[in-house]
Amino acid sequence: VAEQIANEIKTGGNPAGIAVIARRHADLEKLLPFLAQRDIAVEYERRQNILSSEPVQILELLARVVLGIAYRDDNLVDSLLPELISHPAWQIEPRDLWQIGLSANRQRKFWLEIMLEYPGKTCEIAEWLIVMGAVARVNPLEFVLDRLTGNESSDDDFTSPIYQHFFNPEKLRLDPNAYLKYLSDLTTLRQVIRDYRNDDEQLKLDDFIEIIDSYRSLGRQITSVQKISSCTKCVQLLTA
Repeated sequence: VAEQIANEIKTGGNPAGIAVIARRHADLEKLLPFLAQRDIAVEYERRQNILSSEPVQILELLARVVLGIAYRDDNLVDSLLPELISHPAWQIEPRDLWQIGLSANRQRKFWLEIMLEYPGKTCEIAEWLIVMGAVARVNPLEFVLDRLTGNESSDDDFTSPIYQHFFNPEKLRLDPNAYLKYLSDLTTLRQVIRDYRNDDEQLKLDDFIEIIDSYRSLGRQITSVQKISSCTKCVQLLTA
């Protein structure tokens, strides 16, 4: 296909008038390296279900833990906390994670209790989670989401590492496509939240989880659309 397009352009064909239509977006992505080898510029839209996007997933998991703390659902928090703090954004060493789990099992305590007994960062994370449980009960959703992502400065001793993990300058330099995709995913999520509420309604973190659960229960996707183009006269890549 790439060779056929290259020959068409060499014989005077207008790249903007050429389109490749595939059934799945993954098929188009497989074609991209072959087009790049032939210096063929392309334009396409990347559609992504943001519920499967890594920063959205960790934000959802963090929100569930914080709500569990807020409403004293200790068993729920204990079931979710190991997965949450295992994410590299928190920078907790695997040995420490193992030790926390071992201590919780031996002492018959919750993970959060054991984390509070640890010095340094691990204790700071636990204390911050508890504070966020209180914050989430009384503050508007968007304010809470800013605190949970680390996109809002505060007087807390600890700041969520999520935003810095996904959107630091080094990530932008090394993988700008992933950086922009994740940014688009979070922007789409915010817009869905704004569209969900009435003008006089103030949403809370509970509503955030309710929105996500409602989409999943109905088998619906929250789709982020990112337009990718390398020129004004490009071959169009489309999905049927």
